Amino acid sequence: MLVRRKREEIAALMSLGADSRAIFAVFEAVGVFAGLLGTLIGVGLGLAFGWMVAVFRYPLDPEVYPVDHLPFALSWIDLAGPRRRR
Repeated sequence: MLVRRKREEIAALMSLGADSRAIFAVFEAVGVFAGLLGTLIGVGLGLAFGWMVAVFRYPLDPEVYPVDHLPFALSWIDLAGPRRRR
C-alpha cells in the first residue's frame, strides 16, 4: 500500500541511480524504525499506566468486588513479554 502512494518518491530515487535493492532497504529501514518507535512508546505508556494504578490504587466498587482496589504488581520480567501462568 505504501509503495502505491510513494510512486513519485520511488521514481525520484530511481532517477538518482537507486536500484530496487536500495529502495527496498529504504522502505525496510522506515518500517523497522516505526516498529521500534511504536514498541518504545507502548512500553513507556504501559509502565506509566501501571505505575499510576499501583500508586493511586484504582478503587473498585465494594458491593461488586471482594477487594476495595485493583491489585497490581509489576515486575521487570513483565517487560520481556507475556508469561504463561500455571
